[in-house]
Amino acid sequence: MAFFDKLNDLAKNVGDKANDAIETTKLHSKINGEKTEIANLCRQIGEYYCAKYAAGDCPDPEVSPLIAAVGTHKATIAEAEAQIRELKEETPAASTVSPPAADGIYCTACGEKNGEGTKFCRNCGNKL
Repeated sequence: MAFFDKLNDLAKNVGDKANDAIETTKLHSKINGEKTEIANLCRQIGEYYCAKYAAGDCPDPEVSPLIAAVGTHKATIAEAEAQIRELKEETPAASTVSPPAADGIYCTACGEKNGEGTKFCRNCGNKL
């Protein structure tokens, strides 16, 4: 009977540890949720002060350089986005290579001629 008692105690111990792990995971999730809420509130506070600064009213002179730095970063982002738009306008859309009329299968990606019954291009690996 001692063997079954030890086995029963072991099973109970494993169950208790599993329950503790589940409870710990729930608490970590709750903590992360609260941290997310704090971050959202801090973001809203920051947006409020940035709006006041943009309107010419900055209540705290210590915050002015930080808000000015935010403006600099926003300008950098706007420049990068403009460059992306320019690149997209300059670069023509990727066109497929039209296969010449002949025997065999031609890859629509690179134009390589492949043998009949080939499933993948031998040059670029594109599915035919």
